[in-house]
Amino acid sequence: MLTSPPIIICSEDGRKIARGIKGEGTITVGNNPHTFYFETDTKGRRITPQPNTDNKGINCLFFGCSFTFGTGVNNNQTLPYYFGQLHPEIEVYNYGIPGGSPQEIYLQSTQSEIFADISPKHTVVIYSFISDHLRRLKGTLNLIFRAPKWVGCLPKLEFVNDRIINKGKFEETHPYLFSFANILSKSLLVKQMINYTQLDYPSPFTNENYDFLYILLNETKNQLSTYFPNLDFVIFIYPEHCSTPNTCPNLNYFMNLLNEKKNLWVISCEEKEIQEKYSHLKSLEEHIILDGHPSPECYELFAEWINKELKSKKIIP
Repeated sequence: MLTSPPIIICSEDGRKIARGIKGEGTITVGNNPHTFYFETDTKGRRITPQPNTDNKGINCLFFGCSFTFGTGVNNNQTLPYYFGQLHPEIEVYNYGIPGGSPQEIYLQSTQSEIFADISPKHTVVIYSFISDHLRRLKGTLNLIFRAPKWVGCLPKLEFVNDRIINKGKFEETHPYLFSFANILSKSLLVKQMINYTQLDYPSPFTNENYDFLYILLNETKNQLSTYFPNLDFVIFIYPEHCSTPNTCPNLNYFMNLLNEKKNLWVISCEEKEIQEKYSHLKSLEEHIILDGHPSPECYELFAEWINKELKSKKIIP
């Protein structure tokens, strides 16, 4: 994806969204370019058009990667947008970062300034999980092959003595892995083999990595709760991982962990009616755009899905 002006800034605290910009992005697959338009506010959030209603009683903060930001779609076609249309009484904010990682979401939560303009009323946080977040958590060989500059800027976090420690950028903390990957990436044959086999190192789908993901999300919730004391943290599992389990190995371990801990809500794929609607979109090949990101129709369905689950869990009226 190319954007004009550039939307991502690489910093010591990971990648951040450029503030107060308006521009366009282009995704090109083969000879087919796909253009979309975006705008961000002065806090680095993507603009989400919403119905004008006084006395909005709930905040809803969406966190995640390009699937939250809405890479490939316009401001009025994102997941947060469609959710806001279902709930004019809820104030919606889009904190998604294209290519974002769980560690960057945690670091966002520590920046009190980007939440300073939000009233501390009941707040619902929606984190959209995709399996690639586990690779981004590790900075794996597969990712480095795909986009070394992007992965190099991802932060490496560790949990030490009950504290999250930022050790620096992956390119600085994994110099040998980056050197090895850069040497191998010069071979077209090796590239093709890794793309075909999805070979990866270190393995991203281990129990240990899921455990660390849980720790980061729980610490993110704790940090956000200092700004919003009445807070519900919800994990939305990307539905493709349920319909095609091999896209996210060992997911059951994570689901069991969440069910055991009980302090983070989870939305998986138990809603059969909406799962059938998703399968129907897939059968029509209308669930994704050119590069595999969700389509506007898919985001609208996800908003309906999340809405139904939040109501059934009595998180929102």
